[in-house]
Amino acid sequence: KLSPNVSGRQTLERLEEALEKAHVEVRKAGGQTTAVVLKIVRPENTAYILNIGDSRAYVMRDSVLNQITRDHSRSSPDVLEKINNAQSEKDLTERELADFELRNLVTASLGDKSGSANFDTYKEQLLLGDVFLLTSDGVHDNLTTAEIAEVVRAGGDVARALVEKAKARASLKGQHFRAKPDDISAIVMEVR
Repeated sequence: KLSPNVSGRQTLERLEEALEKAHVEVRKAGGQTTAVVLKIVRPENTAYILNIGDSRAYVMRDSVLNQITRDHSRSSPDVLEKINNAQSEKDLTERELADFELRNLVTASLGDKSGSANFDTYKEQLLLGDVFLLTSDGVHDNLTTAEIAEVVRAGGDVARALVEKAKARASLKGQHFRAKPDDISAIVMEVR
């Protein structure tokens, strides 16, 4: 349990310890999973974010959605950006389309056999009005970055709206380019 008043250094140490422990437990159970964790440290007015795999963190600031985390993927960041924005197969080259089809193959996950958890850490300053978004791949594989941004800008129950829109897209398997049944979850936090 982390108090909102611990330092950033203590926060990172505890989050890293928790992910390492989860890594061992998931491996013992014979599984693998991805994760994204966000902890706000009030004294520093900062969000600390850790990710492994292709679960993501975004921030909407001044109506612009930016992906904070980077997927642990075999694809380059430039190719992943094209994949994230592709509306149809026509938007991708043959090579990018091959990467699109393999977008769920991650190079790091909790429970993998590589030893310790290979997660990345990020630090993001909090600004009034920021909206932080955590998503599983079922959201951002089914929806483009622009579609996600549109839902966040619309406000309301953003997490529910994202999940419903992603589920609707996933149900179109074989009929829509991006449709992919998967775990679909979203968490939204607004800085007030």
